[in-house]
Amino acid sequence: MDKPKLSIILACYNESSHLQKSFQALKDMLSHANFTYEIIMVDDKSTDRTPEILQDIIKQHPDMQIKLIPHDRNTGRGRAVTDGFKAAGADIAGYIDVDLEIDAVYLYAFYHAIREGFDAAIGERVSRLGLHSIARIFTGRSYNMLMRAFIDLPLHDTESGIKFFDRQKLLSIVDSVHDPHWFWDTEICARMYKAGYTIKEIPCIYARNRHKKSTVKLIQDSIYYFKNLIKFRKVYKSL
Repeated sequence: MDKPKLSIILACYNESSHLQKSFQALKDMLSHANFTYEIIMVDDKSTDRTPEILQDIIKQHPDMQIKLIPHDRNTGRGRAVTDGFKAAGADIAGYIDVDLEIDAVYLYAFYHAIREGFDAAIGERVSRLGLHSIARIFTGRSYNMLMRAFIDLPLHDTESGIKFFDRQKLLSIVDSVHDPHWFWDTEICARMYKAGYTIKEIPCIYARNRHKKSTVKLIQDSIYYFKNLIKFRKVYKSL
């Protein structure tokens, strides 16, 4: 097969309720692509049927370039996507959250942003207002305020579930990222910004996937991010 022009990473942890449907939506969207691509699926030691479904997907699509990276222990989303980036074969690589709460149609905008010369492209979520989205809107905006107060990073949404990069630029700094979990997103954006790399923010409509149980825990998540911002503040100033 030809070398892919784009590597798409799917970091999977207990995604069985929507994995098959999301993969089909991603495949349908990419059927219109005029470039070659690969999909890298990283299973972060799921405890549901995710590993079985991933194997089924590979068997059902022998004509697609698909790589599977199984973890023997749960490492965190940041470590999962990092392993995906290191295994990628394309010069442009990125990830999109498996639940597709940001639609796969945006992949084209991110791909072309990197082709046009940006070193990174990150999503800026525009939420559809509704009761089911209030918690995420609140936590997202509150976190952005805290982030600007603590590290003064001039970006609007470091935590969106879609980011694409010039892979070589990313690999030059990814091993310096300390947090292997959700704070990975803030840290990679901050380190790329401090390194002088260009970052494009692309507005994306965020629509809550009602088939997936919400993982937002207002108090617990707020404490986690607050602690990490405090720890990272000194590091950021020294970069």
